[in-house]
Amino acid sequence: MGLPSSTQFTWLYGLDRLMMGFSSQLEDETFDGIYPFEQVEGSDDANLLGKFSLFLNALQQARIDARAPQKMDRWVSLFSGWINSFIPSDGDYIHAYNGLKRVVDDLQQASSLAEVEHDLEYIVLLDYLDDKLSMAASRGGYYGHGITFSGLEQMRNIPRPVIGMIGMNNEAFPRTKLSPDFDLMTRNSQPGDRSRRNDDRYLFLEEMQSARDYFYLSYIGQSNRDDSKRPPSVMISELADFMRDLPKQEEDLEMQHPLQPYSRKYFTDGESKLFSYSRSMYTVSKTISGEQQNQPLFFGDGDRLPEADATFTRTSLKELVQFFEHPCRFLVQNRLGIDFREEDIIDEDREPFQLGGLRNYQLGQELLDRTLAEKPIVNYGTIARARGILPDGWPGHEAFREKIREITEYSEKLKQLLASEKMASLEVDLDLERYHLSGLLDSMYSRLPNPFSIRKAQRQRSAQALDLPPRISIE
Repeated sequence: MGLPSSTQFTWLYGLDRLMMGFSSQLEDETFDGIYPFEQVEGSDDANLLGKFSLFLNALQQARIDARAPQKMDRWVSLFSGWINSFIPSDGDYIHAYNGLKRVVDDLQQASSLAEVEHDLEYIVLLDYLDDKLSMAASRGGYYGHGITFSGLEQMRNIPRPVIGMIGMNNEAFPRTKLSPDFDLMTRNSQPGDRSRRNDDRYLFLEEMQSARDYFYLSYIGQSNRDDSKRPPSVMISELADFMRDLPKQEEDLEMQHPLQPYSRKYFTDGESKLFSYSRSMYTVSKTISGEQQNQPLFFGDGDRLPEADATFTRTSLKELVQFFEHPCRFLVQNRLGIDFREEDIIDEDREPFQLGGLRNYQLGQELLDRTLAEKPIVNYGTIARARGILPDGWPGHEAFREKIREITEYSEKLKQLLASEKMASLEVDLDLERYHLSGLLDSMYSRLPNPFSIRKAQRQRSAQALDLPPRISIE
């Protein structure tokens, strides 16, 4: 695409930050353009980071090895090494491990028989392996104990108690083979040529003859978009017509299932033979049908919280502010012990292409704090870029330059207010009937009407533009 090469916002970029955060204690600086990630600590994090690093390095090395053409022996060695590196050879993955090993061994034997000596591209071998694995997956399992899932194969007419065929819609079965335009056998068919549709019809007859107790056929009979009818396979239609013409009619020849798994038909006794074992869908069905409307209230009419203990009567200024900011949240968190705060999101999972939202506010607040602390902010763009706050390339440079201009203009006005006389800190220690209030009021200025932050400054400028009276607030 002609874009400049950069490791910004790549897996390698994230791994370098994690490694730097674990191995160094750098603050407010970068090392070789890498800013350490602070939240990596402890032996558990180190163990997980080590495993992730090994996996990512092995994946990167495999990507490098797959770029250049190789001899067949070299490819077989690489494939075997990748299988051993990425797939466990025991437990739940033993079948996948052995299956891949067999496919690679077959590849080596086929290349020896064909006497392949020239170099091969990775894409050629990938196409070969994809065909082999797809063929093995479509064959499915063989008849055994329990439930066996399998594709349709000829000469498998072994008697079984129950046989089910799903996905039997008109467009899916009998299957249609798409042939290329240069296939002369398809364009000029002759008697005796193989027909995929006829083969499927014969397979259907074999499966029906193999079923001893039940022969289950399933298809989507109605569209989930507009509820229009969808025809079944022609094999099902012919079988249904034949069954209806029999002198002795079978009951419940056809059963129609609802669209949703929480339909009340699945959970109503005696209405139909439909049933479900899902407890969660049963709860949803009862709720929708209105049978669970009389749920107990979180707080009943006669329910009262017990009296708070003595420690709750000693309140700090911070807790008092939290109460007036959100009384309901304060009650739930401090009296009921319920915390609704979500876990902190480490970072977004998409590369930023513009400075906006939380990143914009976070960068602006950090630049303002550095300006008020008389720290340089011009070179802070390197740290912001290494932390992933700024977009990569020219958009990031322009966004940082615009943010510098905005913060510089705002900080000059703010410093004029902060140049006024700073009031002495005030220690609060009050007894208010049953409660005791304590805390410390500091950072108060004689000419500072409002607490300052970027968002509050914007609201203050809007109020001045509307000629509103000044607002007094205490935090």
